[in-house]
Amino acid sequence: MEELQQNQMNSSVDGNRMASENSSLINYRLDQQRLSVRVSVEEAMISSYQGSKYILGVFSFVCIGKLTASILILSFCNTKTSEPLDIYIKGCIFIDILNMMVLIAKILMSFSIVPQLFKIATSYLDFFIGLVYIAWFSLGNLWFYSCDDCFDEAPELTILSLVYIVMGCFYLCMPMMLICCLCMCIPIIILLLVVVDTRNQNPATDEMIRRLAVEDYNPNQHIGERSCAICSDEFRNGVKIIALSCDSRHIFHENCIKTWLRVNSICPLCRVPIV
Repeated sequence: MEELQQNQMNSSVDGNRMASENSSLINYRLDQQRLSVRVSVEEAMISSYQGSKYILGVFSFVCIGKLTASILILSFCNTKTSEPLDIYIKGCIFIDILNMMVLIAKILMSFSIVPQLFKIATSYLDFFIGLVYIAWFSLGNLWFYSCDDCFDEAPELTILSLVYIVMGCFYLCMPMMLICCLCMCIPIIILLLVVVDTRNQNPATDEMIRRLAVEDYNPNQHIGERSCAICSDEFRNGVKIIALSCDSRHIFHENCIKTWLRVNSICPLCRVPIV
């Protein structure tokens, strides 16, 4: 009796030890998975940060260039014109600074956790800046094209205004230009895909087609497709069909499948080659 109790105690101890070892092994694997996920997230954050850093660098370079030229012209050149082009330039500078702040906020959101309220506020601010920029750009165009003697009165300021207008046109038209380029490229892409797909096709030989067994369609016997997958017509009793060797349920009209195989010797449904 004592030996039985001792064996039970030993079994219990061994079971607890195995359970502890299994629990430790599971915890170790979970820690490894967490570490792997953490490393992947950190790598993604670093990659995102590096890509965003280049975008911020390019945008900052352009803004600093425009800001420097604007300050020099507004400070040392004549700004008196019949239309307030200097006010237009100052407004553009202010909008560029706001866009820079929004871009920095977006970069921060891409690789760090920020409050949801901050994301919503940044989104609304970005939308509001876009609306203000469109209105201000339209007003600047009106002032620029209404000023007949601006080139004579303040050529530097007028050229700077023209640069802002051209860059604004590019900024506003860029999405439409991308859409137009995409629409023009789609036919070329489709043509290339068709050419590549045609090169990959392997037509069946006449001997392969002659070996196919032609049957009369019987709905009680043929329990596969109820219509031809090539022409989409439903099978009628007694019509000539061919069941492919890849699957007896893959049945087609005789003329449809023979025409198909003369172009490409694969099953239209499962893409398995017809031997």
